[in-house]
Amino acid sequence: MLSQKHEAGVAVACYLLREDIRTDRRRRLALVRCLHRRAARSPAPTARPLPRPPGLPPDRVNADLPDRQQ
Repeated sequence: MLSQKHEAGVAVACYLLREDIRTDRRRRLALVRCLHRRAARSPAPTARPLPRPPGLPPDRVNADLPDRQQ
């Protein structure tokens, strides 16, 4: 009797785990499809470095800020 209950419990647990895996797989597939659709609609902006103002040497960061008193 106990072994039948145990087997039934294991069978239910396996079924629930399989369903969970299927649901998770479906969610991931839906997310991937959604991302592809979103990318097709509007391309993501590319990250480009901001242009350096003309006349500033490249090694001066925050050159427009006054130098700190030391």
